[in-house]
Amino acid sequence: MLDASPVPFSAPVDLPALPDAAPAPDWRQALAVGDVVAFRFPVADVEGGLPKTRPCLVLEVDTVFGA
Repeated sequence: MLDASPVPFSAPVDLPALPDAAPAPDWRQALAVGDVVAFRFPVADVEGGLPKTRPCLVLEVDTVFGA
């Protein structure tokens, strides 16, 4: 069962350092099933702007023309 007792805001919190957000030098080599990537879907925007970047789950990875 989860403990839902409130934690005071003055309690010190040690957060782990965030990983480097820079992409891998060749991200295509590291891409694997289960990864979540950002992708701009070609969906028409009501305001006429660019498509929004949305998270996507990688379901399959194929090599095409050696790339």
